[in-house]
Amino acid sequence: MEVELLDSLLVLFNPWSKDHGVYMENSNFLNNYILNEEGNILGGTFSKKRLIPWHYSQPSLIPAMKLFLSWLPLTPEQRADPVLMAREVTSMVNNNGQNNSVLVGRWDGNYGDYRASDGHLIKANRPSYWDGSAEILERFLSDPKNPVLYGQCWVFAGLSNTIFRFLGILSRAVTAYDSDDDNMPFDLYLSQYIPNAKVKHKRMIEEIQWNFHVWNEIWMKRPDLGTNKYDGWQATDATPQVLINKIHNVGPVPVKAILNADLNLKKYWEDAIFVYAEVNADVKLYDSNGFLRFIDKT
Repeated sequence: MEVELLDSLLVLFNPWSKDHGVYMENSNFLNNYILNEEGNILGGTFSKKRLIPWHYSQPSLIPAMKLFLSWLPLTPEQRADPVLMAREVTSMVNNNGQNNSVLVGRWDGNYGDYRASDGHLIKANRPSYWDGSAEILERFLSDPKNPVLYGQCWVFAGLSNTIFRFLGILSRAVTAYDSDDDNMPFDLYLSQYIPNAKVKHKRMIEEIQWNFHVWNEIWMKRPDLGTNKYDGWQATDATPQVLINKIHNVGPVPVKAILNADLNLKKYWEDAIFVYAEVNADVKLYDSNGFLRFIDKT
C-alpha cells in the first residue's frame, strides 16, 4: 500500500518500535488492528447476531485528523503518553455539549435535520446510515463548528477504531450482548422501580439493558498504574454515558483488571467499576411493596 503525503505528518506512536508504549510484536495483530481498513462490528442480539460492515479508511483522512489533533487539549509532552491521548480521543469523539467534538449520540428516534444557531441547516442521518468513518470525518472537517448528527455505540466504536489506528494505537471493536445501562452502577446492581407490579419484567429489563453495546479495546503499557501486570488490552468507551447529571467517558481500563474484578485502579476506579458493571452487574426490580425480583447475571 502506498499513500502520497502532500504535507508533513507527525507519527505519534509506533507499534513496530520496541521503544514505544504501544509496541506489538504479533504481526497478525498489527495487520488486523492497525493496517486493516475494512472490518465488521457485531450487532443484533445474543440469539440473532448480525455483522455491521465498517470502512475505517484511516490513510485517506489526514486533513480531518490534523484538525482533530489540533483541538486536543494536551501539551506536546502529554501527547507522547498513549494513556492521556486515549482518554482525550474517547472524550472528543462524542459531542456531549462541549465544543470541538465530532459526533452526537441519539437514541430517541428523532433523527431530523437540525438548525444551527447561525441559521443554517445541518443535515442529520440515522445512526444506521453510517457504514464507515470517512463521511463522518469529512463532514466534521467541512463544518467543524457543528458536530455530525447522529450516532450510537457501534458508530462511536467504528470511528474510534479509525482514529486510534491512525495514531498508531492498536484498536478493535468489542461487542457485549445484554449489556447493562444505568445512571449509577457503582454498587454493581441495576435497580429499577416498577410502579405497577403487573408490568412485565421482561419489558422493564429491556429498558435498563442494551441488546448489544460496542466499545473499543486498545493496546498499550500502563506505567501510570505502578505495575506492568495491567499492560495489554485496555477498554475505552466513546459512547456518552450519563452518570449523576454528568457525562462520563470511559477508559482506558485494563481488561485484565475487569476479568479479575480488580477495580481499585487509582484515578480510574470509576471507569473500572463502570465497565465491570456493564458486563457483570445483577438486576434488582422493585414495586411499591418493596423488593420484587433479583436476576443474577454472574
